[in-house]
Amino acid sequence: MAKKPFGARWKPTGGAGLGGGGQGDIVRVVDVTGKQPGEYALKRLRDVNRIDRFRNEVEALKRLNHPRIVKIIDHSALTLEKDEGPHFIVMPIAEGRDAEKRIDLFRGNIENVLHVGIQTAEALAAAHRVDVVHRDVKPANILFPGEGLDIWLTDFGICRIEKDERDTPPGFIMGPRRFAAPEIEEGVSEVSPSVDVYSLGQVLFNLLSGGRVFFRENVHDAQHDASFPPGEQAKWLRVLLGKMVAVKERRIETMEEVGAELHRVSNWELIASTGALPQQALAELAALRRRVQQEARDDVDVDRDIADLNAIRAGVETGVTALIEDKVKAAADQIRQGRDLDAGLSSERLAKVLRIGAIFRCAELDVRRLTIGKLPQPASLCFVLYQKNQPVPVRKPAPKRKPAVPSADETIYLLMPFVAKQYSKVGPPVLSFLKNGEARQVIYGDPALKVPIGELNEGELPDHLEFALPEWPGNAQAVANFVDRHVTDFLKYLSTRPKARRG
Repeated sequence: MAKKPFGARWKPTGGAGLGGGGQGDIVRVVDVTGKQPGEYALKRLRDVNRIDRFRNEVEALKRLNHPRIVKIIDHSALTLEKDEGPHFIVMPIAEGRDAEKRIDLFRGNIENVLHVGIQTAEALAAAHRVDVVHRDVKPANILFPGEGLDIWLTDFGICRIEKDERDTPPGFIMGPRRFAAPEIEEGVSEVSPSVDVYSLGQVLFNLLSGGRVFFRENVHDAQHDASFPPGEQAKWLRVLLGKMVAVKERRIETMEEVGAELHRVSNWELIASTGALPQQALAELAALRRRVQQEARDDVDVDRDIADLNAIRAGVETGVTALIEDKVKAAADQIRQGRDLDAGLSSERLAKVLRIGAIFRCAELDVRRLTIGKLPQPASLCFVLYQKNQPVPVRKPAPKRKPAVPSADETIYLLMPFVAKQYSKVGPPVLSFLKNGEARQVIYGDPALKVPIGELNEGELPDHLEFALPEWPGNAQAVANFVDRHVTDFLKYLSTRPKARRG
């Protein structure tokens, strides 16, 4: 170790070192000039042949100014002149060590993993915005300033910076093999920011599992089940990891999208508080995921994409239905509090009557009189979840004729309310649109007006809520508000309908 201060300014304290890596040793230093009070970490370049990586890190840290990226305090000259002394970088000390050394905090702890994942995504997104791709995202490069879970991203020594000359020769492998994207392992020098998406996905699973990594894209393999704790958050995180740890063509492209998805998973409990999935639905969903995951292994491209898409669809359809049914049950419970009305949830009667095509669920609020007064013909409010475009069948495509798999954005759902009136004990109910407390055009029941919903034009549809597959569960509150509004309209409709004639 040098006897005089580094750069005539930074003097080692003589205490225990702070470790090191491929580039050099890290020691505690103080500023003998007094300009920077306290102790700092000085990383000394051990191998002068790695001067290009040293320059890379200095240049990258100078570009970056983000609270989740370690700051550069000082550095030596970037030349190879011997009289300038050893090359070094001075940074703040991460007293809380790194994520690799604190992995016990994350094993099976979905909250801690998401907290660190969101911050790391924010740091990488900031780097990508100034054309810096890290290429070395791993737990050891996620530092903690203190004992909490706030992080600094560090070690940009092998990052790719957009500039005229490349520091990495073609075919030279960069990045940690355990966490690197396939294109990095193949020696591709011109990589996109999505390589950091891949590595961050591997890091999140590594932390959650206590030190394991996926072999490429097998996130849904049964061997990894034990690494995910119970609960919807872990299930949604697993779906997200499947879109991160993937070949380039199927991988999430931007770190901003990763951050948004991580926030959505982190806020799942709040989003789902208006209507969580019942246990039976969760069990059925798990069985469906297991089935499509098994089918996905039979074909590594089209079949896997179809299976993943169908698994996501099943989760969305089950989640939306559970939320609506919970809202309808709550409304029925409140209606029954008096002694004059009865109400309940039904999901079978209208489902047998309706012939809408791609119909997934019916949730029906049925209101009837008890002993006081007389309602007109029994009526119910029916919520129908309808898919505008046909689902992709889960089956193996014919050889050499693999169909194009639609993106999740192409799956569009309509949630529509109808009023069903039962005029007699026999025969189907009459189904009408519900708008602003009034039953409008009759769709089913009158032969002259019987029109399949699938044949209606956009302008002829009833009041409806339209959303794409990726918008759930982010739009859970909008679905809840939609149900509340139409329950209100339905009660208004019942209270203002003409009294039925006797006879």
